[in-house]
Amino acid sequence: MDFAETLFYNGQVVTMDGVLSISEAVAVRGDRIEAVGSKEQLDGWVGPDTDKVDLAGAALLPGFIDAHGHFLINGLFRTCLVDLNSPPIGELTSLEDVLGALKRRVELTPEGESVIGFGFNELLLDQPVLPDRHMLDKVSTRHPIVVLHMSGHLCATNTMAIKQAKLTSATVNPVGGVIEREADGHPSGVFEENAMWIVVDKDKLFALEQLPESMKNGSEEYLAAGCTSAQEGACLDGFLDVFRMGLSERILQGLRGAGESRLPVITMPLLRRSAPC
Repeated sequence: MDFAETLFYNGQVVTMDGVLSISEAVAVRGDRIEAVGSKEQLDGWVGPDTDKVDLAGAALLPGFIDAHGHFLINGLFRTCLVDLNSPPIGELTSLEDVLGALKRRVELTPEGESVIGFGFNELLLDQPVLPDRHMLDKVSTRHPIVVLHMSGHLCATNTMAIKQAKLTSATVNPVGGVIEREADGHPSGVFEENAMWIVVDKDKLFALEQLPESMKNGSEEYLAAGCTSAQEGACLDGFLDVFRMGLSERILQGLRGAGESRLPVITMPLLRRSAPC
C-alpha cells in the first residue's frame, strides 16, 4: 500500500460530515484525504517518509469558502495603499500608530502625490477617535491624505485634499452623501457615503498595471488564512465601474491563466436595470 505523505494527529479534526463528528487524526496523500480517525487507526498509513505533524490539541478545519468578497479590490488595496488595519487583521492599536504609518508612506512619496490608507476603524483603537483634517495635517500639508474607513462608507482627509477638491463652506452635500462641517461650515475633513468621491480621486487609488502583483498578493493572503476559493462580488463583463477601472471578468480570467492566482476566483455579475422596477 502507498503511505500517506502527511499525518496530522493529536488534534480536533472537524470533519463536517453528516453528524459533525470530531476526529483525532487525518492522513493526506497529494491533494486527497485518505483516512480520518484516531492516531492508532491511521498507523497503517504511516511510512518511513511520512511527515508527522503534532497538532497539540489544535483544531484542523476544512478549507474556507469565500461567501462574499471583493478579491481584486482587496489585493489592489494591499498592494498600493497604506494598511491601517487594527488587530486581529493588522497591528495598529492607537491613532498615533495610524498617523505614524501614514507618515512613513509620506516620506517615500513625492510632494503633491496622494497618500491613501485603507482599513481604518476607530472602534478598534485604544481611543475611538475619527481623525479630522487638523489631525491629518500633522501627517503632511504637502500631500493630499485620505483615510478610507473599513466600512467603505466614509473617509477622512487633510486640508490639502479638501483644497484640491475645491470645497468650501458653500459646497452643498451631494445626493446620498454628507460633508461633515466645522462650526463655520468649513468641511471638517470627514466625508460620508457619496460625499467620499468628491475628495477621493478614484482613478488614483491604484493602477491597472499593478493587477498581476495585487492578484498574486491577494491569493497568497487568502491561502494563508485557509481560504480555498475567493469571490469578486461585483463583476461586469465590460468593466467594474465602482472605481471606473477596466477590471473585467475577462481580465481576471486572463490573470489566472497567467498563473497570478493559485486559487479559484468566483465572479458574480453586477446586473443593471435600464429602468426602475
